[in-house]
Amino acid sequence: MLDDGRDVFDGVLAVDYTFTDLSNFLRTNYKKSSTVVAIFEQEAPHYIVATSTGSTGVKLVLKNDEEVPCPDPSSSDCKAARVPAAELAENEMDTVIRNAFLRQQAEQFPQAQLISSRSG
Repeated sequence: MLDDGRDVFDGVLAVDYTFTDLSNFLRTNYKKSSTVVAIFEQEAPHYIVATSTGSTGVKLVLKNDEEVPCPDPSSSDCKAARVPAAELAENEMDTVIRNAFLRQQAEQFPQAQLISSRSG
């Protein structure tokens, strides 16, 4: 950990939460808000980790072709696949998240714009 006198943590923090726990936290804390929140992986393809919209970040696809949606969820020919942020589309508010992600991606994820607020 770096202590440069700015009271800014620079290090690693490990927490054992499931993606569902994170989504439940975001959904609960932002359900009466006009703000939508998404956590996605930093590395491409930027899979969704959690959202405040209630989306799971998982889709059912055919095992032999992940581009084809699963026609029968009970079929053994299907599997769960994680959803990249650019493809999030489970509900109307996901469009807001997807569009914001695509804009940030087009601007090469400027760090100053990825942090919405900072205390101090």
